[in-house]
Amino acid sequence: MKCELCKEADAQTVLFKEIGGKKKELYVCRCCADAEKKQPHAAKPETPAAEGEQVKPMPPEAVEKLNALMNVIVNAAVELKGLPMKQPGGNQETCPHCGITRDECRKNEELGCPACYQTFARYLQPVIKDLQQADTHVGRAPAKEAAKFKKSILRARLKEAIAHQDYDLAARILREIDAIMLGPPPPPAGGKDSSNG
Repeated sequence: MKCELCKEADAQTVLFKEIGGKKKELYVCRCCADAEKKQPHAAKPETPAAEGEQVKPMPPEAVEKLNALMNVIVNAAVELKGLPMKQPGGNQETCPHCGITRDECRKNEELGCPACYQTFARYLQPVIKDLQQADTHVGRAPAKEAAKFKKSILRARLKEAIAHQDYDLAARILREIDAIMLGPPPPPAGGKDSSNG
C-alpha cells in the first residue's frame, strides 16, 4: 500500500488526523509521519494531500541515512539483549513456510509470513518486549470498547440461538452478557472470611 499523503513511498504507519471535524486514519510512510508530527496543530491543513495539497517527500539521501540509523538502533537492541547478530558458520535459520532467512528479515525490517513469528520467536520476543514494554499485544481499543464489541457479538449470537429455539445456549449467552455488564466481582470486604467468626 502506498502512502496516502505523498503517494510514492510504501505506507509503514498509521497517522490519525482530524479532517473536516472527523478523525481519519491515514496510512503513511515514515517520512510523511515525521513531517506531520513536526507541524504545529494550528498549521495543519484540513484536507490530506490526496485531495489537492502537495507534500514534498524527503530526499533519497535523507531516507537512506534514516534507514541506516534505524538498522543501527535495531541491531544494537538485538545485541544488548544478548542475541547473536549472525549465526556462526553462515548456518541461517529459515522460515519453513516462506523460506526467508533471519538476516533477510532484519535487512528488510519485515517478516515474510505469519509463520516467521514462530520461526524467529526467540530473536523477536526480546526486541518486541523492549520496544513495546509488553510480551503480548493487547489491542488499540480500550477495555470498555472491547467489552462493547463483545456484547454486540453476544447479542447477535443470542438472537440466533432464540431463532433456533436453543434456549439453553441463549441462557448461557445471557449469563455472559450479564457478566460483562456487571464487570468483575468486587473483592471480599476487608479481605477476611466472615464465617470464621
